[in-house]
Amino acid sequence: MSMFWSFILGLITILFFHYMLINGKRSISDMSTIVHFEIPSDNVDRSKKFYGDLFGWSIDKVPPEKMPDGMEYWMITTTDDKGN
Repeated sequence: MSMFWSFILGLITILFFHYMLINGKRSISDMSTIVHFEIPSDNVDRSKKFYGDLFGWSIDKVPPEKMPDGMEYWMITTTDDKGN
């Protein structure tokens, strides 16, 4: 596994356990749906394909008029275990 993907996996794990701790969760079944997280990427097309193929996520660019000048931001839309 590349250093980049190791970093991403570690970041997701840290965010997951941080969420559980601050919300008093004791197990995964106690968790609600995650509503926001960020994944840095140096290749958006590669990341869109990877996460789309792996998790079925949709990654779309936020319209430039909604962002500060020169800033790009992409939103990830996820689904739950029921496809919602």
